[in-house]
Amino acid sequence: MDAAGATALAAEGKDRSNMTRWSVSTHAILARTALAAVSLAFICGPTLAVQHLVAPGESWQDRAARMRPGDELILMPGKHKPGLIEILSGTPQLPITIRGVDAEHPAEIIAEREGLRIRQPRHVRIANMVITGGSVAGITLGSQAGNPESEVSDIEVRNVAIRRIGPKGQRHGVALVGLNTVTVENVRVEGWGGSGIDVAACRDVRLMHCSLKGLEEHSQLYGIRVRTGSRQVQIEHCRFDQAGSIAVCLGGASSVEDFLPAVPTGAEPRSVAEASYVNVENCFIIDAPCAVAYVSAAECAVRRNTIVRPRRSVLAILSESLDERISLGRNNIFGGNIVTWEAGDVKMYAEVSPKADTKSFSLETNLWWSPEPAEQRDKIVPTAADKPGVPVIPSGRNEGQVTQVDPKLDSKLTPTADAAQAFGAIPQ
Repeated sequence: MDAAGATALAAEGKDRSNMTRWSVSTHAILARTALAAVSLAFICGPTLAVQHLVAPGESWQDRAARMRPGDELILMPGKHKPGLIEILSGTPQLPITIRGVDAEHPAEIIAEREGLRIRQPRHVRIANMVITGGSVAGITLGSQAGNPESEVSDIEVRNVAIRRIGPKGQRHGVALVGLNTVTVENVRVEGWGGSGIDVAACRDVRLMHCSLKGLEEHSQLYGIRVRTGSRQVQIEHCRFDQAGSIAVCLGGASSVEDFLPAVPTGAEPRSVAEASYVNVENCFIIDAPCAVAYVSAAECAVRRNTIVRPRRSVLAILSESLDERISLGRNNIFGGNIVTWEAGDVKMYAEVSPKADTKSFSLETNLWWSPEPAEQRDKIVPTAADKPGVPVIPSGRNEGQVTQVDPKLDSKLTPTADAAQAFGAIPQ
């Protein structure tokens, strides 16, 4: 298309684009980023897709709510207002995007209650931004009106940093509610109240290459929590650093009214899991009171992770619901992990609540290492009666454990000892 054709096409979309005039003299970055430097509309079949440039401080949520499939809303470098949007619907071929210019020049949203909330998102991309200071949440996507069993949500969140949310109570960095087909990748959360990432009543979720770091003066109850009937969740290549009382919480003690779809009145006893088919792989969990908890969870596997300095327990198997329809836990796995701690850190290998069903829990082979004296390790419970110091799950399926090999973790927490190569996370 020649220059005259591009100019005419931009004029045709002027009534929808409402582009902000921008001085490039003070922002050389715009000269280097062609997509952000011009107002360019382009034809995609019958739809006119538009890029909307938003200046720092300009109100943009009304404009976002009027966006059509294929449109992009680009937050220019600087400090921006929060965005609270009811409905945002792209299509599989033409998703709607809200982003900063690029990963190296993210926009900053100064949150009030929430930095970005979209109650009904469909086919939406969010990228390249920093969200600071929300009292309720950094990003909230979806709501209790959603249904993960209905149409595909198709949400992607990439290259986002979220800081200082809460700081106390159920205040989440990222909250996903009632959605399906969601990817959250390269998201960093520092300081929050409830969960760094909270997955509630969702299906088919991928959390990849995320980093969660706790800060002082924030309660940080959980790092990542998956609950209220969520299933088919992959948590992989994530890093948890002082990321909550429980770093990875598979399940919860949710109100049965929060499940989506609703729990059938006539559901079989103990048939409904808080979290099911969740895989946690190749993650680093550092300095958490409890590294992993299975709470009314089913068919969940925690494999090939590296857990460093758990401060109370390594894992917990819990069941806290009073509703007879909610599972007591079944067919969960913990295997192939490296667990290493300093003398005096670990009080018990596993916390098991009286109600939890551990008969189908599989403790596959893991590597456990501490330099503390053998007589001190013998006091850590639970252990096999005939093998003091060797972890077991009471009534569970217990394989042999490796307890005499120092993995010799390097600065990247990669094992260098030959005998430890089959265990722990693989850095990327």
